[in-house]
Amino acid sequence: MNFSIKTKLLVLVLGVCTFALIGACLAFVVYDRKSSATTKADTLSVLVEAIAGSVYGPTAFQDQSSAEYVLKTLASEDTAEVAGVYLEETGALLAGWNRPGSTEPSKVIEDRSPRADYQGDRLRIVRPLEKDGQKVGVLSVQFSTADLEARTRQFLQIAGAILLGAFFLSLLGGLRFHRLITGPVASLSAAADKVTKEQDFSARATKVSADELGVLTDAFNQMLDGLQARDRELEGHRQHLEALVERRTRALDDRNRAMRLVLDNVDQGFVTVERDGALSSERSRVFDDWFGVPHEGQALSQHLAAKDSTVGDWFALGLETVVEDLIPMEVAIEQMPKRMHHAGSTYTFDYKPILMDGNLSKLLVIISDITDQVEREQLEASQRELVATFERAIRDRSGFLEFCEEAERILAEVLEETDLAVVKRHVHTLKGNFGLFGLAQLAERCHHLEDRIADTDRRPSPEELDGLAGAFTEVTGRVLRLLGVKKDLVEIASDRVLALAGEVEGGAPKAKVAEVLRSWTHEPVQLRLERLAEQTRALAKRLDKGTVDVVVEHHDVRLPGEHWATFWSAFTHVLRNAVDHGLEHPEAREQAGKPRRGRVTLRTKVEGEVCSVEIADDGQGIDWDAVANKAESLGLPSDNTQDLRRAIFADGVSTKAQVSAMSGRGVGMAAMQAVCDQLGGTIAIESKRGEGTKFLFTLPLDPPLKPGEVSGT
Repeated sequence: MNFSIKTKLLVLVLGVCTFALIGACLAFVVYDRKSSATTKADTLSVLVEAIAGSVYGPTAFQDQSSAEYVLKTLASEDTAEVAGVYLEETGALLAGWNRPGSTEPSKVIEDRSPRADYQGDRLRIVRPLEKDGQKVGVLSVQFSTADLEARTRQFLQIAGAILLGAFFLSLLGGLRFHRLITGPVASLSAAADKVTKEQDFSARATKVSADELGVLTDAFNQMLDGLQARDRELEGHRQHLEALVERRTRALDDRNRAMRLVLDNVDQGFVTVERDGALSSERSRVFDDWFGVPHEGQALSQHLAAKDSTVGDWFALGLETVVEDLIPMEVAIEQMPKRMHHAGSTYTFDYKPILMDGNLSKLLVIISDITDQVEREQLEASQRELVATFERAIRDRSGFLEFCEEAERILAEVLEETDLAVVKRHVHTLKGNFGLFGLAQLAERCHHLEDRIADTDRRPSPEELDGLAGAFTEVTGRVLRLLGVKKDLVEIASDRVLALAGEVEGGAPKAKVAEVLRSWTHEPVQLRLERLAEQTRALAKRLDKGTVDVVVEHHDVRLPGEHWATFWSAFTHVLRNAVDHGLEHPEAREQAGKPRRGRVTLRTKVEGEVCSVEIADDGQGIDWDAVANKAESLGLPSDNTQDLRRAIFADGVSTKAQVSAMSGRGVGMAAMQAVCDQLGGTIAIESKRGEGTKFLFTLPLDPPLKPGEVSGT
């Protein structure tokens, strides 16, 4: 364009100022809009979080009126329009609120993922209703963004006024002061034009001022000096350039071959990841052998997700946290996945950040195959468990044999059982008995089966049950072979044998001797109760309940083992509940004015044709309010004391808020009730809040017993 420097300068100054101001104003408006939107979302998220905490309880108990009452507090927020509380299981609306003139909340929520995002001219915030891992529902609140729109219009008006004023001030200043620049520039332009047209680099510009333009003139002249010198230098370098490039290329190839040789001969997977998660081309060959060759430019998280979606998603999220640099890098790296199972192998992940000028440039991922180590650790754990079980079996052979027989019976029944509730009871009983006899791995398998049943609401597959039965047979078979005992042997203390021999020598009647001999085939309850006492003390230590005093009162009762096996098997649930639910921690007992050591009493007694078994603790007693709330949530009667006592033995009723490996599924007491019903027995409960609980089981000595089969007193 053939315009004067004056015109160009004015246009440039005005144009730059105008565009700069326009850009600044737009950036200011956009920044204000985004920051206001972010602030609004953050502020309202805090409000929604507070409301979610308040509405958790009503949602857990499906109390619509209380939930609606909490939602009405949104009326104080001018932009709140619609809110709804939805149940976790069905997604159905439990309670809703809407400002007059706004649409009503939807009846069902489709997307329950937590978020706070803008959808058109509305802000929607969704938060889960979750406490201590127990998720009961979702809270969804919709807000208007009319306040943001009004604020944006106001800022645009202000920006327009500023822009117009700045334009006129720039125009007046440019018209007045342009001569300070155009004069010296014109002098320098004339000298440059001469050099350009005549290609005479020996020509020099004349310095007309001592300001920045004078400095520019000096620089222009020095540039011409440099051009002359560099022409001569380039001529010399041109002759050696090809040889230099060839030498450097050869050196780079040698270094790459050496690096590849190292990477291809290590037993670990080395791979570098860019900040965006993309895999670099340089990696060890073993990585491709383990996980396959990735696509060009593929993210490591995507490549891993094809093998394990959980690890892949976890890696992507962890890398994003590391790159964002919101928390210390060491802490962020610690949150990334450390282990992965794939194709029957186990791998560990280590991470080394590659820094450049103190900032993360790449991430080195070091992958190791620890399959052999894991198998060795599992084998060692199995061996330790086998030794512990063997030691327990040596101390109590008869008890271990009875446990094996009862477990075999339950496993056989659960394989044939189709009623899901009964299957739950059997699996829960097996878990408890395995745990009490130190078979931790079998107890863990039962716990996983319970999780699977809870997640799918279906009985375990025959393959899963066969696997459990096979593992049990393998472990107990090894123990029994080591013991070298037979299941049909009777163990009798020598003093009892000598006492009977004395009676025979003294002319005791044959009928009396026969009665005593037959009683020896029955189980002495003393051994059973002492075994349970030992298990009670061990369980208390596992649950951090401290040392527990266990009182055993057996009254020399002997019971037919086969007939009572199912009772003792289910009785372990009551024992575990007494320790887990009943006894407090030592510190809590002290605060309540109790001795630090808890107390559990185990008592048996035969009166006539019935036997009573009692277990009592001095713990915190049954929380009847929690039982009532749970019964109501399951649709069970809860109007009086009898209803609540029956509810304790219903499937799914537990006063524990969370499921643990010990309790919380509401299955154990239902199994106990089923056994008592099967044996024709009754259950009585005495419990006082803060003082303890007593369960009394009264069962007939049936099937009909021959004289002398139960000896007492």
